Amino acid sequence: VRIKVEYRFHFLNDKGVALFSNVNVGEFHAKPPKGGHSWGLRNIPKQKILNCVRDDGSLVISCHIELLPDINHTQCYNSWKLLNTNARTVSGDFVKRQLAAFDNGFMADCVLECSGRQIPVNKFVFKAMFSYDELIESTEKKVIIEDAEYEAVRCMLRYMYTGEMELDTEVANVLILAERYQMDDLKLICERKLCNQIDKNNIGEMLYLADLYNCKILRRAAVDLLRTNHSVFASHAWRLLKETNPHLVTEVMEKAIFGEESPPLKRQRHQKMLLSQPSDDESV
Repeated sequence: VRIKVEYRFHFLNDKGVALFSNVNVGEFHAKPPKGGHSWGLRNIPKQKILNCVRDDGSLVISCHIELLPDINHTQCYNSWKLLNTNARTVSGDFVKRQLAAFDNGFMADCVLECSGRQIPVNKFVFKAMFSYDELIESTEKKVIIEDAEYEAVRCMLRYMYTGEMELDTEVANVLILAERYQMDDLKLICERKLCNQIDKNNIGEMLYLADLYNCKILRRAAVDLLRTNHSVFASHAWRLLKETNPHLVTEVMEKAIFGEESPPLKRQRHQKMLLSQPSDDESV
């Protein structure tokens, strides 16, 4: 079994700043070939080492090893199939009438308040949302939604009236509301939109969102990006995610390398051995 990794050596001064660094990419062999050697640094100029010696005469070397998914050795699949679900055709005239009723407050008999702004709605909206404990109905038939963005709430209500969602700027906030009120269809629509927006600059945010709100499709799309675009590993978003949520990074890398399906028992044992290796910077 071969696993592709990037290993980095940093010679640190008294302030912990790297004065000399060496970065290499190689393959880890579970059973090294006969005559194989271990990784390390060779033929380093003596002067570079002397420049890194600390005031107390010590030499501190930090070694960091990171697993890299190898696109040539990972399972590939068409993630777009995950996004295709049965669609229902709704009459355009019906959507227009429902949208007009929502915009004009037609037949509204209750008020929903968010961020100090009120939205007139029909009671059927409350019946779909009342199971959530944070909704508080007063004697004036007013419901207050806390911890939510006004535009995201309007987008959710628009979907409840028309079955359509057109807002692109508040997708993540709408997804959070869909998860909160158990609106699975709306949550799926949001995941689809977010899958089309993933890039190396926001992958950390997307993975955190997928992990926090159990978005399996969004998570798979992010894993696919890691498999096919290795520049992600050099992005600020990825470095920030490693610092703030190392456990999530480890789990995602596991998916990227071994695939979504559960590996055979033999590979599980090898997988556990690899993931048990220290991932934080070590000083020697």
